[in-house]
Amino acid sequence: MEMGMQMERSLFNSIEENGIANESRTVAEEARRHAQQPVHQNAQEGLCKKPKASDLRKRLTEIDYRCQLSGVKLSPDVLSVDHEVPIEAGGRHTLDNVLLVHAVVNIMKGTQSKREFIGWCRLVASHNFDDDTEEHF
Repeated sequence: MEMGMQMERSLFNSIEENGIANESRTVAEEARRHAQQPVHQNAQEGLCKKPKASDLRKRLTEIDYRCQLSGVKLSPDVLSVDHEVPIEAGGRHTLDNVLLVHAVVNIMKGTQSKREFIGWCRLVASHNFDDDTEEHF
């Protein structure tokens, strides 16, 4: 139980200190860039607001500290923030567009939408694994 509490504190501290996670830029660059993005003037309180550290901590608890794309357990050293619809594709840095993911998954996803990424993952998996293969890595 104590190990779990330490992991939780580390994850929360990581979110608190970094604000958002490092994608391909440094955390500080990401934080500055996202802080400058305006929220749509008609956005209502709730999902369409810019995510705060407290929002991300709450989300992390709700998802049981698991990557929202792969289900892999998250730790502070692999926690990353991604956008379901990439910023480069017109997505916004709002709570409803933010995913907490494993850093490796975030790198693989790159600037693809969640839908595109999952489509490619299915294609690669179906090409490389038999249906009866249990262990994929």
